[in-house]
Amino acid sequence: MKAFLALPVALLLNACMTYPPPSTAPYRAIGTEPFWSLVIDDRDVTFIPAGGEPIRQPRPPAIVGIAGEIYQTPRIHVNIVHASCSDGMSDKIYSDKVQVDVDGKRFNGCGGDPVAPATLAGTNWRVESVNGRPHHSRVITSFSSMQTVSAPSSGATA
Repeated sequence: MKAFLALPVALLLNACMTYPPPSTAPYRAIGTEPFWSLVIDDRDVTFIPAGGEPIRQPRPPAIVGIAGEIYQTPRIHVNIVHASCSDGMSDKIYSDKVQVDVDGKRFNGCGGDPVAPATLAGTNWRVESVNGRPHHSRVITSFSSMQTVSAPSSGATA
């Protein structure tokens, strides 16, 4: 009997939970071959081809699908799939795969926030501040895939 009551109680508690409001920051996506970018803000969906004029359409309500969101305007159709995506050029990983159709032409790319690497292996880091104060060093620390850390010696002492 206790197990039977647990499900309705869990559903009731879930219904009472408050969820954070959707972000008001613009959603951004990029693509290569050819280069393009997309911005979805509170008012517009804007497609910006490299070297071309931006195409701006009023933002329609999002269609929330199983895998992500869809935006459809007369000229721009955007399909956002919440699955990791590599832009293929910078090796950055983004949170979403994005497919954009503009005037019947298809563009594939990545969008959302960049995803932090699972490990530090193969990454480079530069100190920008120490205890909240800007640090003007140009020293870059490299984390190799061989589990070593390297940084050039500056010869300076703290």
